[in-house]
Order: sequence, then structure tokens, then C-alpha cells
Amino acid sequence: MSMMPLIYKLKSMTKSLDKNKTDSDSLFQEIIDIRKEIEASMHWQAVSPQHQQRQNIFMDDHPLTNQSSLVIQAIQHESPQVSKLRKRNCILKQQLQEYEFALELIMSKYRQSILLLLQTSDRCHQKILKKHENQQRDRTKTNIITATTQIQQLIETFNEKIAPYNEKILLKQTEQLQRLRIEYKEFGSLNAKNRQKQHQEPDDNVENNGDKDSLTLDHLNDKL
Repeated sequence: MSMMPLIYKLKSMTKSLDKNKTDSDSLFQEIIDIRKEIEASMHWQAVSPQHQQRQNIFMDDHPLTNQSSLVIQAIQHESPQVSKLRKRNCILKQQLQEYEFALELIMSKYRQSILLLLQTSDRCHQKILKKHENQQRDRTKTNIITATTQIQQLIETFNEKIAPYNEKILLKQTEQLQRLRIEYKEFGSLNAKNRQKQHQEPDDNVENNGDKDSLTLDHLNDKL
């Protein structure tokens, strides 16, 4: 059972009740006006002695009753609309109470369902968060494990391939340095020897030139 038709029915019932209330108010106002007119006419008729005598005879024959109730009853008997309106108002009030009761039941069930939905949504939200956290933890663990394995593999490859190659290169470089040092020492000793030779050669040249000059002088003297 949906809520919207109940709400529309309640609105229509309230409108009809308001309308009937206005109609009943207008009828009661008419009754009050008629009562006032009757009281005025009765007050006017009380002046004549004949009417007073008739009234006394009528009062003696009939028991005392409230005049206003008699007037209202007479008007109600004369106007059946008032009774119809009252019956209709009673029926509408009963229907309104029934619809209000049904609406309250529906709203209570609706509230219970909303509470259940909220509780289930909270539980599902917590479960989803836990699941997401567990997935995130698993992902971080797997990432850490893969990273450590990769680092270990890199270290192993370095130790297997690059480290011995570097050691060989270092040995070759040290051997080359030692050779260069030996060659440098030999080159230094050769330079020292060459310098000594260069210092000795100019003295020999001076002696040879003196001999040559003496020979030329002797040859000239012989010719002379």
C-alpha cells in the first residue's frame, strides 16, 4: 500500500470536512436566527390575553419542556440536510481515523525499514572498508616482496658479473701503472746519460779544432 493515495485521500477528506463544517455552521446560524424570530413573535403574542389563555391551556395539557430544544428539534425534522451532514461527518471522521491509523502503521514500518537499511548500510560500509584495507595491505606486502626480490637479484648479478669484471679492470690498470713507472724511471736514466754525453762532446770539439789550427800553420810554414 503506497503512501501518496492515502495522503491525497486525507487531504480530500479534510477539505470535505471543512466544507461540511461551513455548511453546518451556516445551518446552525439559520436555526439561531429562526429561534430569535420565534422568541420575538412569542414575546409579541404574549401581550394579547387570548394568546396567553391558549398558551396556558397548552401548558396544562403538555408537560414542560425546553423551548429551545423544541425549536431545534422542529427545525431538524424540517431540514433533513442537518442529519445527513452529521451522518456524513461521522462517517468521514471514522474514515479519517482509520486512514490515520493505517498511515501511522505504514510510517512505523517505513521507519523500521529505514533503520534496518541504515544499519545494513553501516555494516556494508564497514565491511567494504575492511576489505579495501586488507586489499591495500596485501598490495603493499606484494610490492615490498617484489622490490626486495628485485634488489636481491640485482645484488647477485652485480656480484656475479660486474664485480669480477671490475676487479680485472683494476688489476690491468695497476699493472699498466707499474709499467709506466718502470718506463718513466728508465727514461729518466736515459735522459741523464744523454745530458752527460752532451757535456763531454763540446770539450772534444775544442781539442780537435786546436789540432787542425796547428796543422794549417805547419803547412803554411813549409810552403814558405
